[in-house]
Amino acid sequence: MQIGRVLNLRGYNKLLRFVFKNKLLILLLSLFVFGVALAVFSFKNYTSLENFSKIYVNDFLSDRQNSGFFKIFFNSLLSSLLFIAFSFIFGSSIFGVIAVPICVAVRGFLYGLITAYFYSAYSFEGVAFHAIILLLPSVIFTIALLLCSIEGVGFSVVQIKLTMFKDADFNLYNEFKNYSVRVFCLSGLVLLSAAADGILSSQFINSFKF
Repeated sequence: MQIGRVLNLRGYNKLLRFVFKNKLLILLLSLFVFGVALAVFSFKNYTSLENFSKIYVNDFLSDRQNSGFFKIFFNSLLSSLLFIAFSFIFGSSIFGVIAVPICVAVRGFLYGLITAYFYSAYSFEGVAFHAIILLLPSVIFTIALLLCSIEGVGFSVVQIKLTMFKDADFNLYNEFKNYSVRVFCLSGLVLLSAAADGILSSQFINSFKF
């Protein structure tokens, strides 16, 4: 067998191992991407979606134009923590295995709507605005949401096992404590996302004339 083919097979096997070890991450990421794609492809077909995106973007721009770092930071932090809070609350119940992935898909859908509106309404300037101001904070927050959602689904599964199998070897109090600590630590990424949003928006948003 040729060396190049051996290397390709090894790379393929490593990819398969990664997928099998991170099935939940791949599933949640796929749902997020599905939400984005659904929003992008349905954006022009429904006037209500376009109107919602327009209102949101106008509010987004008016809140950030001529605003300082700390105002943008706290507004971004509060809005982002809402999704983390929803994921945490849903994950604290047996319904988290369904509700948490839906939360991820909804986040992807909303992100897709806003991106589609910027691209559609502002053309090249919208693309530049997305790349310079929106992309980095969104990527950081999406990573935080995905990791917190994995914890939420995991804790929800623990509760389902305790409900269905009374002899399941889980201590619910300890599991919830560990779940809360992990989500709290991962929420630190939301601070990083809000900080990136505050820095980029306060420095560059007035360079765009929408």
